[in-house]
Amino acid sequence: MAGEPYRRREGGAMTVQPQAAAFELPKAWREPYDLGFSVIPIEHGGKLPSVKWKAYQTARAPIEVVRQWAARPSNIGIATGAVSGLLVLDLDSAEAIAEAERRGIPDTVTVRTGKGRHVYFQHPGGTLTNRAGLLPGWDIRGDGGYVVAPGSVHESGATYAWENPPGLFPIAPLPEWLAAMLAKPEREQPDNVRPFPTDRTGPWAEAALRNELAVLMGAPEGRRNKALNDAALKLGQIVAGGHLNEGEVKRRLHTTAAAIGLDPEEIGPTIESGFAKGMTEPRDPPERPERQETPKRREKNTDVSEDQIAVAFTESHGDRLKFDHHAGKWFEWTGTRWQRNETKVAFHYARKLAVKISGGDPSFSRSSVANGAEAFARADPMHAVTADVWDRDPYLIGTPGGTVDLRTGAFFPARQADMITKQTGVAPEHGEPSLWLTFLEQATAGDRELMRFLQQMAGYCLTGLTNEHALFFIYGPGGNGKSVFLNVLNYIMGDYATTAGMDTFTASKSDRHPTDLAMLNGARLVSASETEEGRAWAESRIKQLTGGDKISARFMRQDFFEFVPQFKLVIVGNHAPVLANVDDAAKRRFNIVPFTQKPERPDRQLEEKLRQEAGRILAWAIAGCKDWQANGLVRPEIVTAATADYFEDQDLFGQWIEERCDRAPGKWEMPTPLYNDWADFAKAAGDDPGSQRAMSSRLARAGFHRKKSNGIRAYHGLALKPRAAYHD
Repeated sequence: MAGEPYRRREGGAMTVQPQAAAFELPKAWREPYDLGFSVIPIEHGGKLPSVKWKAYQTARAPIEVVRQWAARPSNIGIATGAVSGLLVLDLDSAEAIAEAERRGIPDTVTVRTGKGRHVYFQHPGGTLTNRAGLLPGWDIRGDGGYVVAPGSVHESGATYAWENPPGLFPIAPLPEWLAAMLAKPEREQPDNVRPFPTDRTGPWAEAALRNELAVLMGAPEGRRNKALNDAALKLGQIVAGGHLNEGEVKRRLHTTAAAIGLDPEEIGPTIESGFAKGMTEPRDPPERPERQETPKRREKNTDVSEDQIAVAFTESHGDRLKFDHHAGKWFEWTGTRWQRNETKVAFHYARKLAVKISGGDPSFSRSSVANGAEAFARADPMHAVTADVWDRDPYLIGTPGGTVDLRTGAFFPARQADMITKQTGVAPEHGEPSLWLTFLEQATAGDRELMRFLQQMAGYCLTGLTNEHALFFIYGPGGNGKSVFLNVLNYIMGDYATTAGMDTFTASKSDRHPTDLAMLNGARLVSASETEEGRAWAESRIKQLTGGDKISARFMRQDFFEFVPQFKLVIVGNHAPVLANVDDAAKRRFNIVPFTQKPERPDRQLEEKLRQEAGRILAWAIAGCKDWQANGLVRPEIVTAATADYFEDQDLFGQWIEERCDRAPGKWEMPTPLYNDWADFAKAAGDDPGSQRAMSSRLARAGFHRKKSNGIRAYHGLALKPRAAYHD
């Protein structure tokens, strides 16, 4: 047994005897590797191997290779067969599990899958290959096969996990009843197949093929193997009758089976098993009674329906088209991302299929037919998605050259399963962005702490995380580089960056339309500029957008949906908007970043020159992201001081208390005199004092409460100073 990962116990069962621990691997990889299993990487969130793995069916990968696989996000596979000493019974439904338990499953290592179980047995020796459809919902994974390991994520979102873990349970020998089932030879191919084609081939056979593919496409999880076997059997009968081409039928069955997520290792055997039975029973179309001759006229093709066109549409395009029911748009896989389509590509494909399947019937070229087929396809589970499926991993970022895992900086080819819809403006490149670093040194007057903060901020903006709950306000007079910095950041982030009007973040008397917020879904950087002097922040909205909670939005003429904002707010301006309430929530969010150094020799082409090293600037930002993850956002003294000064300037109410009131136990003041004095102070500063009730709330936040004493309600702990105390 390869690797000798076990030792024998009484009764023939084997207990786990781990090999030398691969301690440098993550736990989910280390466990199966330590057990002597041959491990392989599987697509993240999927079931398909992400590398060529034939070599690992007979020999384990070296630890150095496994370490590289484990460095990027992926599911984990275990190659079954003699290489791992394993034979696995794959049960994909509750009914299949119940039947296995009825027959008698010994105590052995077991894994919980999406809705089923993987039951581990000792490999009996010799060669025992995969067997599909042993019983309904039963498959065998042996030599040349693999299973998904615990710690991996099922396509449904569930996690594969040990039910009977190794160490507590042995890996049992193959039960006699199961060994007897596997010993039965598979059926031989029949020799009574009619030649293809014959003059009887016609619409009936094609309709039967489309119908079987439609049934297979709609098969629920847990019954898909059986549905594939049934379809292969029935279509095998028609092939044996000489009415369909065997190769074409098998190809379309294979395509549809792959589209509904069946394991590639089991698709071929299942089709062959069904065909072996079906081709022993040739089937012909039912006889139709002769009809009287009628005047010749073109009859409407009734053999083809919009639903059948939709089934063919899904068979052809199910792996590269998704319909988002929140956005009301199709998304197409481009090879590097899922891109929102604005050219009615699905309608175009549906129209072409309608004409082709109908045999050129002109009535099927009408737009209503294509629209109907497209409507059916939109509801098909292969296509139908909602906005929450896109860009779910906040650490993955798409680029024109592949995907970056920001946790590690690893760079790998784009994968459909990651559901990435956006990509940066450039791919990362090795090398130092020398001009960019020179620009930052001039803009910050050589402040290394501020340069590090800007690099961390750029890296944080690459992620879909908002745990800093931060708003960045970059201020300073014109010509000091703040707009250049933000424009270059927007350029390298590409689709992940968007701009918004300052009206989105400043106070107004009317509510913003919910489409304003819907357009921000999926963005990781939202920037705005050109603040007007005297405008006030929309404080409740900023707290909502940076708080990490779900918000509600909708696209035009679509239903409302909820999403968690992933974007960071970066605002550039010469004037910071007014902040009415300087509270703890505001102090946690605001970061005032001064850009006050003007270059000695302004370069009007600087921004264009910086774009020439955009790939290296992206790599610089990725390094900043890793620094932020390791150390948090390290705010330099210049940022903390500027932020404190801003809060002091904005806290007009605090200034009023400081200048116009005495604070001491035993002092008190009536509400009306307090409010009148506050109103005079605020109006003199050009601010709106608000209502007396609003003043009461502010005093309460400052620790002063209204109490009733001797029949008089007054604020205790402060009193107005005599006017002479603050007037010349």
